[in-house]
Amino acid sequence: MPAMRVHELAKEFGMTSKELLDRLQAMKIPAKNHASTLIEPYVDKIRKELRPEIAARQAIVEGEQVRLSYRPPGGNKRVQIAPIPITLL
Repeated sequence: MPAMRVHELAKEFGMTSKELLDRLQAMKIPAKNHASTLIEPYVDKIRKELRPEIAARQAIVEGEQVRLSYRPPGGNKRVQIAPIPITLL
């Protein structure tokens, strides 16, 4: 895959560009704003390092989708449940 922009990668990960830029700064990867281009080796490194966090976010999203639409056993009506706010560290 050729170079990607920061905002494209952030969208793929389900985070804001600002969150990703903060992570890139901690990883010492040069990117100044959402439109900065990341070369393929950097993209691979980012995906490898953020894989656990991305998996955790995905699990949370899937869990919220399940909680939002729940059909109790023996019931024929769906029950809507409010999502619980979760903070990732």
